Amino acid sequence: MHLLHAAHFCLFGQSLLFERSLSYYLAILPSAVERARQQGYRGARWPKMTDASGNDSPSSIGTLLIWQQPHPVFYASLLQKTHPDSPLLADWIPVIEETLTFMADSVVWDETRNAYVLGAPVIPVQENHDPETTLNPSFELSYFRWAFAEGIRLLNELGGEVDPLWEEVLQHLAPLPVYQGRYLAQEHCPDTYGAYAYDHPSLLFNLSLLGMQGIDKTIMESSLEGVLKHWKLNELWGWDFPLMAMCAARLGKPELALDLLLADSPKNTYTPNGHNTQLPKADLPLYLPGNGALLLALTLMAGSWEGSSGQAPGFPKEGWVVQYEGLKKFW
Repeated sequence: MHLLHAAHFCLFGQSLLFERSLSYYLAILPSAVERARQQGYRGARWPKMTDASGNDSPSSIGTLLIWQQPHPVFYASLLQKTHPDSPLLADWIPVIEETLTFMADSVVWDETRNAYVLGAPVIPVQENHDPETTLNPSFELSYFRWAFAEGIRLLNELGGEVDPLWEEVLQHLAPLPVYQGRYLAQEHCPDTYGAYAYDHPSLLFNLSLLGMQGIDKTIMESSLEGVLKHWKLNELWGWDFPLMAMCAARLGKPELALDLLLADSPKNTYTPNGHNTQLPKADLPLYLPGNGALLLALTLMAGSWEGSSGQAPGFPKEGWVVQYEGLKKFW
């Protein structure tokens, strides 16, 4: 969850506050490489739930999550955009190389469709899917595609080594799964908007965090409409609301973006200690991803993104006067 805890600092013009936590990845790189090796992969497999030394925390879910894998590329891209003179960027080259190496080794070539697929065993962001049958989860597939393209660009500019396999995988990754005009949570889930309409609506988040690359706007609009109509909103997590707002904002729906930020839900509230509460759960009194996601959404909505126009494009033109300073444009 590091991305949602702290990535907003870069877009607030406070990259140093984010940078000081990134040495952790350099410190645990050897253990991430060893984790991949033990599982039969090349490169580095980053932990999702971890202790201070990079070991996986006990979990039946955390060890099969893969949506965190491209995070180091996201961080490098943010740093280059907001603090291009950062000395950390040169040190980050092996982190990017090992990250992409694992990603390329973890996808599987499907001869029947002439494409690389992302499949079992994997649990997607929306954790209610069977890891043995999950195929091409939408967010992870988008994030892999984005990270290959961005990682290759960064290495070319920073002087790293680019494996031709990464280009090959990028050009032949499977398309996002679509059914009845909407994006699916994953390819083997035609009932995405029925029995699986709870937990994170992560099929929206590739647009929220990564922009329009590989996204059909009409299909995404229909997908957002389907989530709003069918999802069990009381079972969302606190950071889902800001990311849904980012999706709505990028689709040119600022009124809806504000409605989502202010949605009346037990998990979209903040306690006196400043944390985004996860009611009715009593075992998570401290929860920061919702706070960071809210700040990230506000930087997008006020500070703009690539391809947007006007001031504070994520806010309605009428009824709001938005003042901000020092915000960086998101991609």
